[in-house]
Amino acid sequence: VWVTGAGRGIGEQVATAFAHEGARVIGFDLDFPSPERPFHAQVLDVSDPDAVQRVCAPLLATSGPDILVNGAGILRLGPTEALSWQDWQQSMNVNAGGAFNLLRITIPYFQQQRAGNIVSIVSNAAHVPRVGMAVYCASKAAMRSLCLSAGLELAPLGIRCNLVSPGSTETPMLQSM
Repeated sequence: VWVTGAGRGIGEQVATAFAHEGARVIGFDLDFPSPERPFHAQVLDVSDPDAVQRVCAPLLATSGPDILVNGAGILRLGPTEALSWQDWQQSMNVNAGGAFNLLRITIPYFQQQRAGNIVSIVSNAAHVPRVGMAVYCASKAAMRSLCLSAGLELAPLGIRCNLVSPGSTETPMLQSM
């Protein structure tokens, strides 16, 4: 199982749960604040396509995942006019771009296996607009559409793509609000 955003929050909990169930788990994130974890931690900026290629290609050459969980995400808050272009770019690059980068590199592996499961943690903000969260909502909506489209493309091969859209969840990201 590969889990992005596994350094904290929902991604960390997902990676830990899979590991406790006996799965071999690689968790990807920019850093891993907790030194204790039951899974292999791999530093990776999922928003950087070159880094994803450099880190993930060798892993796929030895043993790719049965399950990919796109859990990496960032939150930029504020009225639309107060947010910067950098806030927009970072949100799109991590939230939608990170999923895109992992899909691009894992889909050929899943296609070759004619099996696999992709779960993308989107957020209910992808479905419902929120005051002060325009950039986050837009980036999660882009991620949602990307993953639904990939699901349509991969379904004939028996590769499942599912979305999880949690609401507010007690995580460090929510606490920052």
